[in-house]
Amino acid sequence: MMSSPVWYENDEIKFSSGVSYKFKFSIAEIKVFEKIVIVRLDIPPKVIHNENVYGISENGKLIWQIEKIGHIYDDSPYTGMAVKENELILYNWDGLEVKIDTKTGKVFSKSFGR
Repeated sequence: MMSSPVWYENDEIKFSSGVSYKFKFSIAEIKVFEKIVIVRLDIPPKVIHNENVYGISENGKLIWQIEKIGHIYDDSPYTGMAVKENELILYNWDGLEVKIDTKTGKVFSKSFGR
């Protein structure tokens, strides 16, 4: 687990160490995976930004942005995250469920959930 607590407010993630990281859009949710904070951004209507999931180190450094994959719809950002059996699963507007490598942001499994 991460040694320092983390919280977010609007578009900024903050660590108790005093470091922070600011995004272009508001943060919708975070999950802590080992020493990486996974951040999903809330993308405003009429803005296309499908790669809206990021990995941030406990030092406040951007490690990765989720890899770009093909989508059914042009506007299909990730809308949710869940941890199942110690794996991170992301959900998007297409009904796609993807499992990602939390160290790299690479997708290693895709399936349709709805």
